[in-house]
Amino acid sequence: LIAPALVALGIREIPLKTQGARVNRHKIYGDIVARQEFIPQKNDLSAIAVTIRNFNLVNKKDIILTLVSDDKIVKEAKLNGANIPDGAFVKFKFDSIPDSFGKRYLLYISSPDSTSDEAFEIYFGKDNKSVAFSDYYKISSKSALIGDIYKSFGRKMFADRLFAVFYLALILGSALYLGRKGAI
Repeated sequence: LIAPALVALGIREIPLKTQGARVNRHKIYGDIVARQEFIPQKNDLSAIAVTIRNFNLVNKKDIILTLVSDDKIVKEAKLNGANIPDGAFVKFKFDSIPDSFGKRYLLYISSPDSTSDEAFEIYFGKDNKSVAFSDYYKISSKSALIGDIYKSFGRKMFADRLFAVFYLALILGSALYLGRKGAI
């Protein structure tokens, strides 16, 4: 029961939404960019992650994620293709945006120095219009995170009440049995 709290102490950021289906791929090179509008559901946005295809590590050029709000660049993160294997789930990290909740952002993924022969490919969702991405947020409070972990565990455990009753009875029975034997 202590392990989740110990693990939580090492967590610096958490994803809010999963990447979703990765059905279609679009090439990113030169003037061709991936564009996606999104509205963060929390403050402290600190990273965006996407799955990138860099076939046989051909592309050694930069791929750039740019966040724009109100026609101004808010954040920009660059990664070099030499560090991106084919089909890698890549996280573009940046300093957190403290007041990101509810703001409209445009996300651009580009590789202006790349050519069509060495293009990166970005995965899109089933609709073939939206980038399949995950958004990450900086942890504001370790104690709140630990509390959320235990609340989530409790909700999941007690969702199946029959299992919870038998599990708790087993633990209580084991404790009583071992207590009688003097093992505790």
